[in-house]
Amino acid sequence: MAVITSLINSLDFTTALLFLLIFLAALYWIQTPRNLPPGPIGWPFLGCLPNLTWIKITAGLGIHEVFSQYGARYGDVCSLYLGQRLVVVLNSNRAIKEAFQNPGLQDRPQSAVLDDVVIARGKVL
Repeated sequence: MAVITSLINSLDFTTALLFLLIFLAALYWIQTPRNLPPGPIGWPFLGCLPNLTWIKITAGLGIHEVFSQYGARYGDVCSLYLGQRLVVVLNSNRAIKEAFQNPGLQDRPQSAVLDDVVIARGKVL
């Protein structure tokens, strides 16, 4: 215990902050599932929310248009994180039909963020 205490006392703020950042990045990387569909790489703990906000501000695109671009880039099924919540986007009728035929994929979690994304101006996307 004395060794740990002396080690903590000898660390300066920058080194401690660096160790903390490395630890958090490793924890984030370890907890990310590996069998997901392709998609954009998000920021730790924020996901793709900053990217979506930046695209909306600079290009004036709606969320559904950004997801459509992701579909063109990553395929009919792509995944991304909105905050810390995993979202899988289906961009074709075929992918949606396959998802509805799979009983394990028919449940949808309740989320205020997802409600804003799914229901846009009265249209269900």
